[in-house]
Amino acid sequence: MKNIDTPLVIKAIKGDEFALNRLLNQWYQPIFRYAFKYFGEREIAQEVTQKSFIKVANKLSSLNDPNYFKAWIYKIVTNQCHEEVRKAKSKKLSQWFSLKTDTMVSLENTTHLENTLSQSSEETDFGLIEEQRNELLQKGIQTLPEELKIVLLLKHYQDLTFREIAEITNISENTVKTRLYTALKKLKTHFEKDQTVKAELWYE
Repeated sequence: MKNIDTPLVIKAIKGDEFALNRLLNQWYQPIFRYAFKYFGEREIAQEVTQKSFIKVANKLSSLNDPNYFKAWIYKIVTNQCHEEVRKAKSKKLSQWFSLKTDTMVSLENTTHLENTLSQSSEETDFGLIEEQRNELLQKGIQTLPEELKIVLLLKHYQDLTFREIAEITNISENTVKTRLYTALKKLKTHFEKDQTVKAELWYE
């Protein structure tokens, strides 16, 4: 599993500070975007990113295979997100992660939702409707249980493979797929409660 960052990672592991700084600069936006989608708060996302990079710098020498740097760094960030969630449980932020939906819906139209999620991850300038859609998606993501949210974000916003997500979350690939479909179904249910959202997301 060759990674384009591998040569830079090897140099950083050997103690090259310039390589380490360059590596972290390259990964800042993807990691920050992941944390921001996870929490929906810029300040928390910045804090998570900074704490994660400190851990990356301190633990990089323990990475046995530089080719797995991508999965390795996302595992660190995901664990940091878990840690922030645990802290949040003692605050009002805990309500973000306690919302659950018991309604079961069919899998039809999940492909359309996947396309919508992929489109929303790109920086676009399609006017107010696009902005509103992204905002609604962000709010919908925040209603998902933590284990579903992680799989959804890693797959659709960070473009990781099922195998990479399985390695990061320590679950099987089949479980990853199951959680992804469950997340999509719950989002679809959330959106269909609002007819405006339904019209924009499903019947364009």
